[in-house]
Amino acid sequence: MPGERIVYTGRTSPAASLVSIFVHFFRWAFFGLVLGIVSFIVLQTLPKEVVQAPLLDDVRRFTLSALQSAGELLEAMDIETESFFIHWVAAWSICFSVIRTCIFAIEWIIYCFSTELVITNKRVIAKFGFIGRTTIELDLRKIESVQIQQRIAGRILGFGDIVLSCSGIQQAPIPCILNPLRFRREFVLAQERA
Repeated sequence: MPGERIVYTGRTSPAASLVSIFVHFFRWAFFGLVLGIVSFIVLQTLPKEVVQAPLLDDVRRFTLSALQSAGELLEAMDIETESFFIHWVAAWSICFSVIRTCIFAIEWIIYCFSTELVITNKRVIAKFGFIGRTTIELDLRKIESVQIQQRIAGRILGFGDIVLSCSGIQQAPIPCILNPLRFRREFVLAQERA
């Protein structure tokens, strides 16, 4: 806009990304652990005839042929079919949690580097997304309140969520902003000047 100048430029916190990735990994690792425990309980309650069914033997043979070195190790250790199956489920659950966490990490890195936050002398602008773009533009004079939400990790690492309340819009959340208290201070100064 003509006559508009940038007062403050903010960004998302890389620490927030690391905390989210860490939490996400352990959430999926916990899921894998629960899946492994449930499969162990189910296999322990089944009769031996069902557990040692030809289908499980076929699965075991296929997996052992696909992973020859692991198969030789399992054969040398003389691991039973149900025990192998439990280890197999647990291993795949952990692999799934690692792959899912890597995908989540890539999403967060893209989110961090594609987020823009600007306070001008007339409005607040926040843009999120790389391919699909979400933009929030609010007039400084119409913003009624600024709320900051910081959890324990956010207080320690210096990031938080900002929620702008406006007369036309109920709330406009801006997540994982680095140094949200400075954002509020700059916002108040810009609003007083406007």
